[in-house]
Amino acid sequence: MSSVEETAVAVEALISAGAGLASEPVQDDRVGAAGEAGLTWLVEAVESGRHREAGPIGFYFAKLWYYERLYPLVFTVSALGRAVRRRCRDPDC
Repeated sequence: MSSVEETAVAVEALISAGAGLASEPVQDDRVGAAGEAGLTWLVEAVESGRHREAGPIGFYFAKLWYYERLYPLVFTVSALGRAVRRRCRDPDC
């Protein structure tokens, strides 16, 4: 199952590469489709409140999973902020 943290980081990377934006030309349609799908998934996660649920993000020493409560919020805000800035280049937008 996808996590908000992973999806937000992937969406931000795709947007940085120019994908996931209807107004931006993308060289590879699969990359653009992945960016749009990830952005849609992330918006739905915010609308349903899933962006507040931290998922396990990795191992710490001695094979213990750890969670960071702020990661889903920080990464989501960062990815959606980048999407808004990229789509809305007009200062009055």
